[in-house]
Amino acid sequence: MTLKLTARDKQILYWLFLFVLAFGIWYFLIKPAREKNNELMTLISAADARVSEFRQKAEDLDSIRQAYKSAESSRQAEASHFYCKLSSSDIDGLFTGLAVSNSLQVNRLSVDISEADSVIMPYVFSEIPPEGYEEGLRGLNTAFVRLEVSGSAGNIYKLIDEICALRAVLLKRLDWWPYYTGTVHESFYMRSEDDKTAARLELELYMCS
Repeated sequence: MTLKLTARDKQILYWLFLFVLAFGIWYFLIKPAREKNNELMTLISAADARVSEFRQKAEDLDSIRQAYKSAESSRQAEASHFYCKLSSSDIDGLFTGLAVSNSLQVNRLSVDISEADSVIMPYVFSEIPPEGYEEGLRGLNTAFVRLEVSGSAGNIYKLIDEICALRAVLLKRLDWWPYYTGTVHESFYMRSEDDKTAARLELELYMCS
């Protein structure tokens, strides 16, 4: 049996073939390519977002570094006004050396260093506290020093001037009296031959933590 195709059937088959061919090209070539392209575009967008994020973080990091450098410079400038951590023996040597260099005799010297950080408040009657000190200066250790010396009044004055010129040292109290020798009862009647004067200084020395 022979199947005869008319011209119309041939035309239908021709267009059907073209449709199947076009569908195959679209389904097996174009569609996967578009899906792959969309996937790549998604990856590119995500990568761009990550790049933008990294750039922002880099800018933030630069800002943080600049802020850190500025803060470190300010900290070093502030720290230069105070002593670094000193031991009791270091403080003892500091004030003993000052007394001896002024020809004074050290009768007693005690040093007590606070373990906790101190807060140094501005003077209560100060109308304009220094900038940044409105709530007090924090992060300092305080050494409480009691120094008793004897010698001439002029040398004691020199010692006081030198102590007051030291950085971060505050003279809290000063007592002085004629220096007597002898027993407790005799001291009321016997002056020493070299006419010495005795003084007791209570000091605070501030150190950076």
